[in-house]
Formats: sequence, C-alpha cells, structure tokens
Amino acid sequence: MPQAFLPLIPDGANRINDRISVVRQDGKWTYLYGVGAVFQHSEGDTASFRMFTAQLICQGACTQADIGRVFAVSLGSVKRSAKKYREEGIEGFYRPRKRRRGTVLSDEVLAQAQERLSRGVSRREVADELDILYDTIRKAIKQGRLREPELDVNSVPAEPATATQTASDKSARSLDDASAEMGNACTRPVERVLAAMGMSSGAPTQFEDCRDVSYGGVLCALPALEANGLFEHLGESFPKLNGYYTTLQVVTLLANMALCRIKTVEQLQYEAPGELGKLMGLDRVPEVRCLRKKLAHLSKDDAPEKWAGLLSQQWLQADPELGNSDLVGTLYVDGHVRVYHGKKTKLPKRYVSRERLCCRATTDTWVNNGQQWSTMHWGCRFSVSNGQSIMAYWKRSKVTSCPSYSRMCRISRAKRNSMPTPNDVVSPSSLTARDIVRRSSKRCGRRIASAASRTTSSPKTYGPKKNSRR
Repeated sequence: MPQAFLPLIPDGANRINDRISVVRQDGKWTYLYGVGAVFQHSEGDTASFRMFTAQLICQGACTQADIGRVFAVSLGSVKRSAKKYREEGIEGFYRPRKRRRGTVLSDEVLAQAQERLSRGVSRREVADELDILYDTIRKAIKQGRLREPELDVNSVPAEPATATQTASDKSARSLDDASAEMGNACTRPVERVLAAMGMSSGAPTQFEDCRDVSYGGVLCALPALEANGLFEHLGESFPKLNGYYTTLQVVTLLANMALCRIKTVEQLQYEAPGELGKLMGLDRVPEVRCLRKKLAHLSKDDAPEKWAGLLSQQWLQADPELGNSDLVGTLYVDGHVRVYHGKKTKLPKRYVSRERLCCRATTDTWVNNGQQWSTMHWGCRFSVSNGQSIMAYWKRSKVTSCPSYSRMCRISRAKRNSMPTPNDVVSPSSLTARDIVRRSSKRCGRRIASAASRTTSSPKTYGPKKNSRR
C-alpha cells in the first residue's frame, strides 16, 4: 500500500501543492521542495519565472492550474511557456527575440548617419541629407543603433534652437496660463509690477513661436487695416494711457475683436485671454472691467470723433479728385421693415424688431443727408464708383394709378418719365425734397408707400390687401 506524503510547508510560504511552495522575501522569489530551496530569481526576472514554472509542469511536479492559481497568471500564458520548454528547452527563454530588420536603415545608411552624427551634425540635418524621417533617426538613437557624441557645454557653443523645438502648443500654454501666480495668463509679472509702480510706459510687444493659436488668421488682415490708417494719428487724438496696456495695444485689440466677430466687450470673458494676447505680442488681453476703463479714458473730449476726422482728411488728401469733388458728404441710410400679411405670395423673411420675430416682409430704404434732401425709395443700394464718390442707384417708379400720389407729389408726367433708370447714376446733391414730395403727412405717406410697393413689383403677384393689417 503506497504511503502518503505529509505536507511540509514552511511558515509564511504560499502553497503550490503538498510538496512545492514559494516564498517572496527581499525582492526575490524562492521555490521550496519540502523545506529545502531549489530555485531562486528576482521579482523582475520574467524569463526565469516562465522557465522554472514550465520546468515544474513538464516534470510533473505541479499542474498548470496550480501555477495560474498561485501566481495569478492566465492559463494561456502558462501553456505557451510549457510549449516553449518542450520545443526549445531552457535556452528558448533567454534567446533574444527575432525582430524584422528595417528596410530604411540599412547597414550603409546606418554607417552614413553615424559618420555625420560623430561630426556634430544635428539629427534634423542628418535626416534631411539622407532623405529619411526625423523619427527614424530618433528611434535608432533610442534603441542604441546610433550614438550621438557627448558635447562639452563649456567648450562648444550651443546650437540655436529651431522653431519646431521651441514652439509651444495650446495645451502647454493653457497649463502655463493656469499656473501663473498673478492671475490667469499673467506670465509677465516683472513688467506688470513696473507698470503698476509707474516705472514703465507700457508692456513691450514681444511675439513668440507658437502653434495652433486660436484666431491666428486675423494677423493676415492687420496689414490691410494698417494701410488704411488704423495706427495713425493715435497720439494726436487720444489721451495717453498709463499702466500696462498702451493706446496702440487697445486699438489693436478692438481691431482683432472686430475680425474675430467678438461684438461686445463682455464676450471677451468667454475667450481665452492668453490666446488673444499672443496675437498682440502680450501675455494676455485686459479683462472686461480694465478694458472698459481704458475705453472710457480714451473717449474723453470726443477723441474718437477727432480721430475719425483726421483719418477722413487724410483719405481725401490722398485722392485729389475725391478731395475736390462736390459729391463728398455723409449719407444717412435707414431701413424700415413692413410686414406682409397677404397670402398671394411668399416673400422672403425679414427680422421685425418690434415683434422680435422673422416675418415675411419688405424693406424700405430711407436715405438722408441730414440737411437738404430726404427721400424714400425701394431697391436703393449704394456702391463706390471708381473709388471716388458714393452714388445711389434708383429704380424707375411707374406710379400712375394713385390719385393721392399725383395730387400730393405734384410731379409732372414729363419729370416722372424722365426719372433715372438703374443704369443712370444720380448725385445725391441734385435731388431735393421739393422734387420728391411737396406735402406729406403720416396718412398720405402710407398711401404713397403702398402704391409704390405695388407698382415696383410684378403686377398682380403680391401686395397688401386693402383691408389688411398694417
């Protein structure tokens, strides 16, 4: 009768079966057969662990399930280790893995790259000369296939940094802005302290190498604004600003806001201040309260009107023909929306401010120069003729069926038939209120507008009903 073995498991050891146990101590795994140690390896030696456990399984000392249960490894990994032991033996676990050799870095290319690196050529230049990728050189150096010479910092001058090495991305800038001690994106504390103490006349403009900057395309439009006089006559018109931000920087910020479609100052609080500051060569743009104070200071004594007047004089003097013309003036253009409640046609929708809705309506355009003449016409549009003067194109109005219009306007048939066509250009100074309307009232004005709207559009197509709501 076979005699059973008594389990001999030392204290503190993990039991694999009745005869084999393992203990972990001082960063090493020790395998015990009974009370005697038979093998030992360090914790990070994965090859020795797989080799010895596979040897125990193949010799019948334990099962695959025992190894998976004690060491918490998958059964598939245990099976692969046992298969490798049967086929390749112990050497199979320590043999280096076969890797597919790259086709780009051949022996000849490696020799050429190593020769250039030994001469002190940078990685980027080596990649460009050998017509290979920069990452290929970097990985070969990391794997040890190529070696860079160790340079003495004291004897060899530092190589100037390229834009690709020093340019910051948006995520890195966001972390720097959030970790600023003086506040969000206040990364120039020394200059801000000097400006607060009155020892600096303003922050200097310093552009940095950056990638993926928000609204970076607006920089392409600044030369066009500068050519039109955006940065001229600022010192003559506006008072001097004290503090970190100068007048030039505030005006540049307003121009960037217009180009970025930031319509109000309050909308700046929803934008990243550091990103907008990079467009101006600053660390950040002013906050809403600071910007409002700057604008209130710049608006004193009608400074914006003076600036606009100086720019207008400059533009007129730049073009002698325009400066000597009598057609130069100011036109006030206003549009009035009339809602259409009929059902004969579907007019395009217009925004009605009094109802705060988009309704089907027509737009009446009123043009006034503020002094001599005032008129209203449908289809009025403005354009620049040869860059010299602003003209108004008028559509012909064939209003003959409205007696109140003929009675109140008192315009002869000859003059009405001689009104300009859309191809004719009419000077605003040649039209007067007497030629258009002699007498007008609120009630008669509605009749004139109704008659003109029916005649200028296609007949019997659409138009307000007689008893429709105005």
